[in-house]
Amino acid sequence: MKLLALFAAVLLLPQEKKEAEALFKKAEEKLAKAKSVHVKSSGSSAMGAGEMTLTVEALWEGENRVRVESEMKVPGMDGQKSVFVSDGKSARSSDGEKTLAGAAREKLTGDLAKAWLRGGGMFTAMWIEVATFKDKDHPKREKLPVCSKFKLGPKEKIDGRDVHRIEYSGEFESGEVPCVVWIDAETLLPLKREMRGFHGQEKLTFVETFTGFKLDEKIESSKFEIPKESK
Repeated sequence: MKLLALFAAVLLLPQEKKEAEALFKKAEEKLAKAKSVHVKSSGSSAMGAGEMTLTVEALWEGENRVRVESEMKVPGMDGQKSVFVSDGKSARSSDGEKTLAGAAREKLTGDLAKAWLRGGGMFTAMWIEVATFKDKDHPKREKLPVCSKFKLGPKEKIDGRDVHRIEYSGEFESGEVPCVVWIDAETLLPLKREMRGFHGQEKLTFVETFTGFKLDEKIESSKFEIPKESK
């Protein structure tokens, strides 16, 4: 009987992988096909010196009208805020210390949707600047993470809602990172994410939650305006 149960479990593995990857792609497609998206994320990770926190708010519509605001706080350091804006033709990124400005990246929102699902708010906030203005010293940062090794976890609930737990491996600039994303079973929107990696020699587990999802709603044009003096 034990051998039969083991054999059945082995047969189920490929099917679970296909189902997990299919759900992941459906969620990605939903974000990519939306006329507009507005979402917020809040995440944190315990560190030896305290807790690192990150909040991100992202809005996008059309092919390349985007606004991404983020604030990171790390123990022993001043908080850092950054704002990226693309009005469809021009783009600007500023973190209080440096400002970059230039032409907007074409079809940015399609890749932004993929960045958000594959890497969450943390990856998106760092990726979008490099994706637009390039980084000759770190060309790999422009690439979207490649996801593999999908696995469908047990059924769970978040705030009373049924969710799909999907485990996968993301290939980022730093290497392969184990990830988990919890996707709403009804809306197919991500509700929570966990990423495990390193900051220097310190092992970190970054957990973030997504709130305020609004799809296909009109976004005020002022959100995508770039100050004239910055163009």
